[in-house]
Amino acid sequence: MKSLLEESFNGKVVFITGAAHGIGLATARAFASEGAAVFLQDVDAVRLASAHDAVASLTSSPVAPHVGDVRSLQDVQTAVESCESELGPIDILINNAGIGPSQLSLDMTEEDWRFILDVNLGGVFNVAKCIAPSMVARGAGVILNMASSGGIATEPGHAHYAASKAGVLALTRAMAHDLGPFGVRVCALCPGDVGTHAWDNVELARLYRQRYAAGRPASAEEIAAVYLFLASGAAQNLNGSAFIVDGGMLAWE
Repeated sequence: MKSLLEESFNGKVVFITGAAHGIGLATARAFASEGAAVFLQDVDAVRLASAHDAVASLTSSPVAPHVGDVRSLQDVQTAVESCESELGPIDILINNAGIGPSQLSLDMTEEDWRFILDVNLGGVFNVAKCIAPSMVARGAGVILNMASSGGIATEPGHAHYAASKAGVLALTRAMAHDLGPFGVRVCALCPGDVGTHAWDNVELARLYRQRYAAGRPASAEEIAAVYLFLASGAAQNLNGSAFIVDGGMLAWE
């Protein structure tokens, strides 16, 4: 008999936003490798086509791509209907789509502010709003929202980003209260910097060693592994919580 930590995702349907690259793509690969049927949503059609091919090569389970914008409730509803039609009811939502440009608050226009909030916070709400009713009706489901360590402690040039990610943390707690009684869990991840490209730059590598207790930022695959755990039966008593996955960055500061 398998332990909860060895649980298979065979037969599960996973809906992933921002799935064309980075953490989203690594997460799609991880779930596909564990036997899940994976629905890939992203606004970038070219990258999404490449991501679909890469993920589909890993599994015999279905993998379906869909181009759409999480800012649009109509786009999201169309994507959800497409997923349910092609793959079946959604068991796990990875609410991953987000952007993080740097810009001083004094230089922001109203459009700059609204764009980040609409993607990072509004998008999370839109997708959860469209998927949660089916989960509630079936009495089971997992929603995992992408927040950030930047929603807890920030730095110059990230006012809109910090506000959006702090909003995701509050939304996660509120949704956990709303959906928990119906068997749906809602948690958030708070990564620090993610990626390895910076190590090509000696100066940036030095700064990372100073910034992180672990001496380096996380890889996208390491964040994906946390998503896998939180979606598994081993995490069934985790709800409304935010999990900091930052290599000790916040502890180091």
